[in-house]
Amino acid sequence: MHYTTFEDFFKTATGKYPYPYQKALAHGKIPDMLSAPTGAGKTEAAVLCMWLWRRLNDDSRQNTPRRLVYCLPMRTLVEQTRKRISDCIEKLNLNENMKPSVITLMGGSVNRDYRLYPENDAIIIGTQDMLLSRALNRGYAMNPFQWPREFGLLNNDCMWIMDEIQLMHNGLATSVQLDALRHNMKTYGPHKTVWMSATIDKCWFDTVDSNTSDMSLMTMSEDDRNDPNLKKKNMAVKTLKMLNFKVSGDAYKKSDVKKIMDLHVDGSLTLVIVNTVKRAQSIYREIKEMPGRPELLLIHSRFRVQDRKAITDELLEIRNQKKDAIVISTQVVEAGMDISARTLVTEIAPWSSMVQRFGRCNRNGDDPDATVHVIMLNSRGYPPYDDEDMIESTEIVKKNEGQSVSPWNIKFNGKKMIFESVIRRHDLINLFDTTPDISGGYTDISAYIRSNERSRDVHVFWKTWNGIHPPNYKPTVDEICNVPIGEIKKKNGRAYVYDHVKGSWGWISSYDMRPGQTILLPGEYGSYTSDLGWDPDSTALVNQVHEYDENEDSVSGDSQSQVNKLITLSEHTVNVVREMNAINSRIKHDKWPADVLNDAAVLHDIGKAYYVFQNAIKDRRDHDKIWAKCENMQNYEIKNFRHEVIGAIAIVKKAEDDDDPSKAYLMAYVVASHHGKVRMSMRNVSGTVMFRGTEYILGVPVDEKSEIPNFLARDDVDPFLKISAWRDPKLIITSDIAKIGKPSGYRASWIQITHNLLTKYGPFRLAYLEAILRAADSRASSKEGKE
Repeated sequence: MHYTTFEDFFKTATGKYPYPYQKALAHGKIPDMLSAPTGAGKTEAAVLCMWLWRRLNDDSRQNTPRRLVYCLPMRTLVEQTRKRISDCIEKLNLNENMKPSVITLMGGSVNRDYRLYPENDAIIIGTQDMLLSRALNRGYAMNPFQWPREFGLLNNDCMWIMDEIQLMHNGLATSVQLDALRHNMKTYGPHKTVWMSATIDKCWFDTVDSNTSDMSLMTMSEDDRNDPNLKKKNMAVKTLKMLNFKVSGDAYKKSDVKKIMDLHVDGSLTLVIVNTVKRAQSIYREIKEMPGRPELLLIHSRFRVQDRKAITDELLEIRNQKKDAIVISTQVVEAGMDISARTLVTEIAPWSSMVQRFGRCNRNGDDPDATVHVIMLNSRGYPPYDDEDMIESTEIVKKNEGQSVSPWNIKFNGKKMIFESVIRRHDLINLFDTTPDISGGYTDISAYIRSNERSRDVHVFWKTWNGIHPPNYKPTVDEICNVPIGEIKKKNGRAYVYDHVKGSWGWISSYDMRPGQTILLPGEYGSYTSDLGWDPDSTALVNQVHEYDENEDSVSGDSQSQVNKLITLSEHTVNVVREMNAINSRIKHDKWPADVLNDAAVLHDIGKAYYVFQNAIKDRRDHDKIWAKCENMQNYEIKNFRHEVIGAIAIVKKAEDDDDPSKAYLMAYVVASHHGKVRMSMRNVSGTVMFRGTEYILGVPVDEKSEIPNFLARDDVDPFLKISAWRDPKLIITSDIAKIGKPSGYRASWIQITHNLLTKYGPFRLAYLEAILRAADSRASSKEGKE
């Protein structure tokens, strides 16, 4: 459906006419920062006004990134935001070729649509942990071989929306730095970042590579203040009162919890927000045992995704049906959660958080008797917040006692944030290399994601199995629970982390755990219940969500080469080239190397003609053909063999006589990296590999020449694949290129080649080219597997 006016477009999507500031965003220049009060429709402003309306119009489409990345500070906000955005898009009834896919990144398995179809429009919603870790090439809760793929897709041709930035801590500085580095180091396609909050201060954005003098801030205009619908929300009555309770450890006295129960007004919603999960669980336990209580719900960030989704659905049902209920929560509801309580009970928190929490009370201005009760804490109850912020907020609350804390009655006075860790250019360059260190580890980026140790999580899932060693499980999104690393370290018991070199789950000590890891726990480990979430004191058996899951990948694994029938290398290559042509026909970036990508698609699996790969094809019925895929592959006879390395070396070797081998080098890099397992260096990650008295590097014999058949020179190759320069029936490869220094017979070593490419193209563009070839290859393999 085509919309001639923005007003009709917005009204169809939301059922409401846009506010003045939303209309301005749709037609004017997009600001760097947007400050709008809670309930003013920032989500719709970001998705509909700043992005989708422009993508649907021919005049602005080319200058508007094709991917919208919506970043939130809390996990509980993701599913609600996804539903809100999806509902708007469904109401627009767009043609399939114009309709963006809506994808969530929440840990574990990920919807692969935007990775497989990078030429399509997509909205990607996730937390700062999931999104920023991927934007730094160290994606949390995902296979490291996929890191470069999402690093490329989330840094090129993207608009980032950073929502509720007052909660992001070091993640805010990282987002500012990444935006500046995209400008400085270049990307394919346009890019833009917009930071949004009800409380915002430009001084937060002064970082090493960013200058706020060049950044614009949009606030509410006089027309917005006079808009009758917006005025009703922003002048809503929310009378502030103080409560003086005593905190004993991680719990309140029963008498104080009873007072919370007494504040509840029958037939309405009471929302209780406390600052720690343990206090929320304690209050929930106490009220649950009280007679005559209304419906009760506990929500925090330490639930498995499956359970959290059920809780969110129940919360939305309470809201939609206006049920008599008490909801107990942590900070997860203070931003982006579209609920409105008649009574709000909240612990004191930093003032920026208090402003957000006030926004969950009498949200639409319908209740003239709505109240906000603030629990005042002493210094022992301040954590996880800083003393200085809590003292300042306490003074402001005291001054406003008895007043209405509606959005236009309260003021926010920002102050410069202190960021403990700021990502720099050289840090990002170092993160581009995804080769594990000699101990199999990777650089820890958690300091760039959140601020303090208490906020750094591991991703936990539970399984039950027979025997000592766990099977080769691959966790799925709905069984992941985010757990503070400090709490899991204190718990005794078995824990496992996946070793991608060995291809199995191995025991890990608490000392070796680091934020962002995915940890497998046996069900008897306990520490979780469906009603309380993560609970280290629980000894009950934790039921597994799924009995069987897909196997994890490993360095030597080659799952894409296993489909339900034999496929020749010529057939598979034709399929990949056609997918690449489909992608290139839609992507029209400036200086886009379509010719290099098309040739790389032709040559990407040329190394599969090598005898090591062909010997692994089981039950070959015709040994005269060169095969690419089969149903059941045998293990490679040479450890660490990688067919993509064979192809890359052959490309470099063939280009050594060219006057300018630069295009061949780029092509060789894209071919080498198209499985994400060999990129900046060529080395065995598991040490020296010997086979029949000869040392091998990734399947290539050391100090010896080898020949591989060139399938492009065969009579049975599809004419569609003919490249005039590739007529030789045999190709020569040697391992010299993998050595450090100037290799014999080559102009440059592989390390020299890759570092020169990194300097020329920059990390963002180079990774994007990797992602494009991988998309074409994965699409072809996926379709072949379904035939």
